[in-house]
Amino acid sequence: MRLLGRAGLEFDLHVWLDNFLNKFQVQSELAIAIDQQFQENKIVMSFQGVKVKYKPKGTEEMQLETSREALRQKRGDILGKVRRLRRVHPTSMAGAMSDAGIDGGIMGNRLWGVLWTILIVVGSTAFPAGAQEGQLPMDTALVGRELKIGVVVAPPFLEKDAAGHLSGIALDLWRDVARDMGVRWKVVEYELEPLLDAVRDGAVDVGVSALSITPERENLMDFSQPFYYSGLGIAVPAKEPGGIVSRIFDAIFSKRVLLYIGSLLGLLLLVGTVVWFMERRRNPRNFRPGARGIGDGLWWSAVTMTSVGYGDTTPKTLAGRAVALVWMFASVALLASFTAGITSSLTLESMGGAAIEPEDLNKVRTGVVRGTSAEEELVASHTGIYRYDTVENGLQALLKGDLDAFVHDQPILQYYQHQEYTGRLRVLPVFFDPQLYGFAFPRGSALRKIVNVAMLRRLEDSQYRDRLFGPYLGKAAGR
Repeated sequence: MRLLGRAGLEFDLHVWLDNFLNKFQVQSELAIAIDQQFQENKIVMSFQGVKVKYKPKGTEEMQLETSREALRQKRGDILGKVRRLRRVHPTSMAGAMSDAGIDGGIMGNRLWGVLWTILIVVGSTAFPAGAQEGQLPMDTALVGRELKIGVVVAPPFLEKDAAGHLSGIALDLWRDVARDMGVRWKVVEYELEPLLDAVRDGAVDVGVSALSITPERENLMDFSQPFYYSGLGIAVPAKEPGGIVSRIFDAIFSKRVLLYIGSLLGLLLLVGTVVWFMERRRNPRNFRPGARGIGDGLWWSAVTMTSVGYGDTTPKTLAGRAVALVWMFASVALLASFTAGITSSLTLESMGGAAIEPEDLNKVRTGVVRGTSAEEELVASHTGIYRYDTVENGLQALLKGDLDAFVHDQPILQYYQHQEYTGRLRVLPVFFDPQLYGFAFPRGSALRKIVNVAMLRRLEDSQYRDRLFGPYLGKAAGR
């Protein structure tokens, strides 16, 4: 450096920071560190005319590109100055060599050696070994380690085919993040609770699955930034398009409407039979013997319920009139309930499930999987529910018409809609009880920060999100 300075050469020394992302989390922190550690301590200084400058700018990728461009410029400048030095008059060069204390016979060889050494050093500094495109610097404690990844099969975040091959949203994302970090890893399968225990105890380095971030879990372990935001979704049967006549026909003769009508007819027949039994002997004119008398009782209960009351059939006995009095008052409430039920059923049938919102679930037959957050949420909101052992059982009941809606984690419902029930199942665009999904780490893990950066770099690309979520949840899931 002294020889170059005496020869009148200047150059910039560009420094590459190892483990840059762990040292400086945001750009402002880097600027503060540079101000305090470099500028105030006057690292920019001269060694007998040789200026050494430290000029980091922006992110690590920006530093790399800046260093490459600066290297190309400095190579050209140095080679140009070398050419000019070779054209210097021998007398002037001798003076420069004398001032520098360099023997004239070996000056050319030494100077050329020093210059090419500078070129090699600057080149290796700007292009460090292992700084491949997209790869992130690793903490030295992690270099060379094989990470242990704990997984739980939970489609679509992690699924296992018949051949034992693992895939899914969470594992595909982890595979890309690990490639960016340049680490090796192996998979260990768990059930959900054993996996959470393994992460908490440090038996695995990362937990990868449909792991929702909750306050209770955050208190025991660390989580990455969420890679998926969702909640509880609502699945309804997909209605085939048809004409207005067919839709009206389907609505009127739906199972729910027919159930209401059948229940009403059964109640009318019961009350009519009771009144006929009490009136058949003392009032045979209005309530005839045999089956015709039961028909008279059914007619009387129907006209009494609707408040028509033609008066052609009336009870005469005290017991018969007491039943009639009770039936008159009860009919008011029963008729209102029947009308509301029929109206609700016709509306839901005609809208094909589009009218179902989270607040409407208490008005329809709703199914959940036993022991899930969906069950807890709906029980807390005092919603009547039907419980099933698995998601498949609940969806089959929905498609058979035993349910009006099925509530479960929205991404899982979207997976079944996209993979197994295409055209038969529809997941509504609304969701409730929001949930965040991320990777789990033992407390204080050195991996978390660098995984966060690598993951966020991936997910900020909309095309990558389409490739990640699309095969499992459909094309619109990544937006």
